[in-house]
Amino acid sequence: MITTTTGERTTGYLPPWAAEDPSEQDLLPDEMAARLAGLGHVAEFPGPAGLEILRAGITFTPHAAAPEPAIPVATVWVADAYQIADLDPTGPAEIVQSLRSVADRLDHVAIPHLNDIRAAWTTHHTYRTGARP
Repeated sequence: MITTTTGERTTGYLPPWAAEDPSEQDLLPDEMAARLAGLGHVAEFPGPAGLEILRAGITFTPHAAAPEPAIPVATVWVADAYQIADLDPTGPAEIVQSLRSVADRLDHVAIPHLNDIRAAWTTHHTYRTGARP
């Protein structure tokens, strides 16, 4: 609930996943529209420990002005500054499938191939003194 100094009240649904409660009292009446436009709920899902990659979040801006979506959407930050935003549920599902495909290629093709190449290199290469192993 947001209440102005003149008693005007605006209430809305606070999702249980929201990181913060935006309730406020004693807001000046002429600030209500801007406050509602900037109101949003966020749930964040961090990426792998210590890395700023593949983190995600769900955002909901109920009073968003067009063309911003006024329903919950997902955002995936592939890297620190690169994001894929305003995803409906099929968007993250497609990203998950792509990541599984990449992981499978790394696990079943790239890693075995790298191991074979390194083994062949070690077998057929003679290190010189001072050469890098």
